[in-house]
Amino acid sequence: MSGAVQQFRLDAEHSQLRLAVLGSFIAATALGYAVLSAILPSDGLNILAILGALFIGYVVSFALERFLKGRWHSGRTVELLPDGTIRLLKNGTVEQEITPSEGVNVLMWRFEITKRARVPKGWSMVACAVETAGSYIALYTFISPKDMPEFDPTGAFKLLKTKKKDTASRNELRGDLRLAGEERRLNEAETARWMTGAEMNREDFSAYTAWVRRHYAEYLPV
Repeated sequence: MSGAVQQFRLDAEHSQLRLAVLGSFIAATALGYAVLSAILPSDGLNILAILGALFIGYVVSFALERFLKGRWHSGRTVELLPDGTIRLLKNGTVEQEITPSEGVNVLMWRFEITKRARVPKGWSMVACAVETAGSYIALYTFISPKDMPEFDPTGAFKLLKTKKKDTASRNELRGDLRLAGEERRLNEAETARWMTGAEMNREDFSAYTAWVRRHYAEYLPV
């Protein structure tokens, strides 16, 4: 099979970068407070200095994050070979490799973010995992509610039922062995994503899932 090897960088907001950004916020806030307290002395709690220091910390950490994102990479990449092989690499060393073969499963799922953190509340975590013999290559991205219908118009990414409010749905699943088995596989894939998965930006994830659909068509969920 002809074609070029495709490679995508993963985890743009990796843990070391987030730690550096947090450290810059703390340091800039502390320094800003010291300077502003000297400029704007107060007998009691110096509210102006506190607010000003927090603003300085935010600006410095925001600017540093934007600067580092395009320059400080996680070292994790995914390679897509013309023969359908998927390789997960760390600093050029292959960590995992999966090829189209008997026993391969493709799982696609999503769930809504319910608590605001790094990703806004209401966005969807959307994932695609290729699994064989209990080994997963699980890649994911985050998509806004506005963009979700365009991204997944056919509902190929199954909604993962994980919350207590889904008790009724879970009871229904127990009455359908096929659906119950699918839900179990998706939960296992989600655990793998949480432990070893890697984040992609939306554009790269779209290209990746399109590639998986072409090279793993016979293993796609029905």
